[in-house]
Amino acid sequence: MMTKQKLQQVLSAPFNLDAWRTVLFEVFGAKQFHQQPQPILLPSNNKADSAFELGSFHTADDRLIGLYQVNVLPNVWLERNKVGLRELLRHVYKYDVDGALIVFVQNDKWRLSFVSEIRALDEDGNPATVTTEPKRYTYLLGKDEKTKTPVDRLYSLAGKPITLEDIRNAFSVEALNEEFYKIVARHFYQLVGATAGKGKKVVKYERLLQLPDIDPTKNDSDKIYQEFAVRLIGRIIFSWFLKMKKSDSGIPLLPEELLSSQAVKKNKNYYHTILERLFFQILNTPIDQRVNNLPQGSEMIPFLNGGLFEPHPDDFYQPHPVTGLNQNLNTLKIPDEWFLEFFQELEKYNFTIDENSVVDIEVSVDPEMLGRIFENLLAEIDPDSGETARKATGSYYTPREIVDYMATESLLYYLNNKSGIEIDRLRPIFKMDESVSFRQDEKEKILDALDKLTVLDPACGSGAFPIGVMQKIVMALQKLDPNASWWKERQISRIDNPILKKQIKEKLDTATVEYARKLGIIQNSLFGVDIQPIAAEISKLRCFLTLIVDENIDENKPNRGVEPLPNLEFKFVTANTLIGLPKESAQGHLFDNHDELKELKKLRKLYLQSWGREKEEIKTKFLSIQNKIFKQQLRSYTGTDSRAYMLSSWNPFDHSKTDWFDSEWMLGTKNFDIVIGNPPYVDSEKMTKINKEYRDYLKLNYLLAKGNWDLFIIFIERGIELLKYKGIFSFIVPNKLIGAKYAKDARLFLNSLSLIEIRDYSRINVFRNTDVYPITILLAKNKITPSQNTIFIKIKDGYKIQSRINIKLFERKNDIFWDKYFLDSKLFNLLININKHKKLEMYNNLSITASATVSEAYQIKNVIIDKKELNNSFYFINTGTIDPYISLWGKKHTQYIKRKYQYPRIKHQDLININKARFIQSKSTKIIIAGMSISIEAFFDENGSYYAGKSTTIVIGNRDFLCFITAILNSRLINFYISNNYLSLKMAGGYLNINTDIIKSIPIPETNINIIKLFVNLVNYIVFIYSLENIKINTHVPNSHIAIIIKEVIDAMVVEVYFKDELKKAGIEFIKCIDDNFPPIEGLSEEEKIKTIRSVYQKLRQKDNEIMNNLKLMDIRLADLIGPIKAVG
Repeated sequence: MMTKQKLQQVLSAPFNLDAWRTVLFEVFGAKQFHQQPQPILLPSNNKADSAFELGSFHTADDRLIGLYQVNVLPNVWLERNKVGLRELLRHVYKYDVDGALIVFVQNDKWRLSFVSEIRALDEDGNPATVTTEPKRYTYLLGKDEKTKTPVDRLYSLAGKPITLEDIRNAFSVEALNEEFYKIVARHFYQLVGATAGKGKKVVKYERLLQLPDIDPTKNDSDKIYQEFAVRLIGRIIFSWFLKMKKSDSGIPLLPEELLSSQAVKKNKNYYHTILERLFFQILNTPIDQRVNNLPQGSEMIPFLNGGLFEPHPDDFYQPHPVTGLNQNLNTLKIPDEWFLEFFQELEKYNFTIDENSVVDIEVSVDPEMLGRIFENLLAEIDPDSGETARKATGSYYTPREIVDYMATESLLYYLNNKSGIEIDRLRPIFKMDESVSFRQDEKEKILDALDKLTVLDPACGSGAFPIGVMQKIVMALQKLDPNASWWKERQISRIDNPILKKQIKEKLDTATVEYARKLGIIQNSLFGVDIQPIAAEISKLRCFLTLIVDENIDENKPNRGVEPLPNLEFKFVTANTLIGLPKESAQGHLFDNHDELKELKKLRKLYLQSWGREKEEIKTKFLSIQNKIFKQQLRSYTGTDSRAYMLSSWNPFDHSKTDWFDSEWMLGTKNFDIVIGNPPYVDSEKMTKINKEYRDYLKLNYLLAKGNWDLFIIFIERGIELLKYKGIFSFIVPNKLIGAKYAKDARLFLNSLSLIEIRDYSRINVFRNTDVYPITILLAKNKITPSQNTIFIKIKDGYKIQSRINIKLFERKNDIFWDKYFLDSKLFNLLININKHKKLEMYNNLSITASATVSEAYQIKNVIIDKKELNNSFYFINTGTIDPYISLWGKKHTQYIKRKYQYPRIKHQDLININKARFIQSKSTKIIIAGMSISIEAFFDENGSYYAGKSTTIVIGNRDFLCFITAILNSRLINFYISNNYLSLKMAGGYLNINTDIIKSIPIPETNINIIKLFVNLVNYIVFIYSLENIKINTHVPNSHIAIIIKEVIDAMVVEVYFKDELKKAGIEFIKCIDDNFPPIEGLSEEEKIKTIRSVYQKLRQKDNEIMNNLKLMDIRLADLIGPIKAVG
């Protein structure tokens, strides 16, 4: 039997076919092996010399898994040949299996890949067309590799039947992400001190980190401790990645002797003696300028530049001029034990410097995971309050699949607009497995557009979207300009300064192709803003890592051939995106200073590639010119809210937050071709509590700040404002945008633009452990035309499309309810047909209002009397004591503003004293509709005996018409309509706040008085049956059974008034049969009513009863209509 130890031995050793067959048999249950591996004919290639089929096996869910071996040539760098390998794989498994386990053997290393989604099945289990690229998940195995994760995962499969999903989970990078994040988070907590977890799992961590001159008990100290910890962990993990980057001779950029658990054991006071010096005296200092007494091995570490390792003021770094050690040696303390435990955990995992893609994933710690870790850390536990900072900042990390989709679609529509080439022809340039075919002039157009592209993420977090866009552009450039000759020439031609042009040319000539591409993209196209300083730093870190991976290490060149990293202070800024500079009407135009602004633009370009003394000189010159400009502004206006004053607060070279943002001033670009991102989600209640003054400012300055708006609404308006005309906008936001009342104006605003596509991800657990259900929106800042469509897509598990509907923009430009567009076509068409009828609010003889204002509600609370009998009073009911057709007053406790009543009443005079209009309303014949419920619960108060609580809606009008409306509102058809038309507003358990606006918008068919009277009669039946408490109508069945049958008849009648033609075509009618089966009971005595209903029930039970037979026929003949309605419940 396979033990965990035996499995580890196999996976940690060079590949052995017999040992691997044993693993396949004992772990995966594979039994069908070829006696000899069957050779697979490969096309001519420079990646692999041979491939074999080893066998196959069926999973417990009867999916076929192929087993293969590919022998890779010794000199092939697998990470850099993913596209070529994927092309080979298609010749290996040939799409006749559901999944594949493939071993790639190369010297004493081997990779185990699981390729999923090769062949898909439809809902009936038949082969279906695969519309997505197969995904490849890979473990790096063999001599000296870390195999903890693959051993744990694969061993969990042993000895049990396994499904295709079990194998996919064993290769899941998401599980690794969560596992690794928990380790990092735990060590973060240990440094800063925190209370983490909930309930029985709560853990309290005492603070291990000590900082000089910082009082831990003061409120502002927490932020200093947390940001120090994030910077420290970020630098450590970045440096850990540096160990993975090696020269051709196998020498890493950073030696194990300085960054490992062994290094901690050998060097007491590790932070000060090794790590601090590594960061600030080695990585941040050119080799020829370093002090002499550095740790051994530092001479092999290149200077990186870029600012990542520049000391922050709150790093408390004050080197001694003689020893080089920090003078805060005794006041800045981090225990060696913390480093030892943290490094021992890191050493259990494989790190890869290559970022995974959506379709090719190495199950290792990659740079994308670094971004995820730190974006989550920024939203972690506030040690003082125990509340998550996420709730205040509204930040959520966007999964790779969604980033990939948003980046791809944004680029496609941008390129389509710039080149005129059709979307379908452009799409292959962003797909790993597809080749491209363009004329030379078309290639030139695409390349030119990509070169001129500007992209902004206005809430960039850890940089997921800018990096995602960059990866897609790199993929396109690989296909369109394989040798980067066009790209390099374009980068050089941008530069006017001949000396700088020569320097850049030399750099690009020696750099790798990928480095040249990425550097150009970062330098010219990517921009980000975030309100948190540490977030902008992490975005820069992500850019640095993506460049490091493509550095060309040459031991014979200065700095080991490593180009100093660029300075990104003008690419990612710390500012408040939503607050702009004051208007310029009375102050002179800021951008009239043409010569100075031109010089600033030039300095920005020079600064990007500068380092050492040149870098400091550019900083000084930039600040000097900036200071000159705002002094000129100061002459016009000097208040603290003036533009000049605000300009003086921005120093691009320090690490502090700026309380305003101006893209032209800070980034040198006024508007952008693409605005993309995941803005903060902060609702009105939280925002008012956190910063009411800021909320009031936004309300005053943004058109879409209406009602109880969420912060993401303002980011939508601001993002589109920052977009060029015809630019592309793509955001991921909560699905509240689809249906929330406060987002009504936002929907109308978006309807006025070229809204290309909305995807609903609410059925996927996108943001784990939260109640946020996101959608993505994609639009162009164009005026709409009659021919334009909007695509509405519902996404299901696995990021697959569940439903897709195309609607012409002109057909729905005034439609503010979008939920229905995410249904499948059958349900959508049902809703459209229901919506053709007249809205309830359009009937002139009705009054539809909320039952009470908030102030009235609290006054009412003070006059409620809990008494069964009380003259001259109203019964008081609220949501919870309202059922369809009836009141539960006295039968169920009434909850109202934190109080509970059994027999709540309100004296007439007390209500008159509060508001006479409410008294008149309560005395009226009316419908009272519950507020928070799963379906509409409408009670008909015929005699005006009830006062309704604050959460309810009141409908007043003609008695018979109200009866008719009551039947409609309580019907299954309207339950179906409400459930599907307001999906995005549903809460946990399916509850919906059924407010006045929803009631007003319900479609009600116009019909004649005779049909209305038939409904009135059946409502009378229902109300009377429910009023009988101790009398049985029929001795054999409960009264509720008879009521249910009558409700079914009412439901059928409702369907008929909405879909008269459909029922007539099916040969089914109900309304014409009602008079014969349900004689009127109004005006009869109780005994006569009971006798009549008993007789009706007996008649309905007869075999030839037309109504009951039609109910059965309707389910069969009109299954497409009735099935969905009944399915809602």
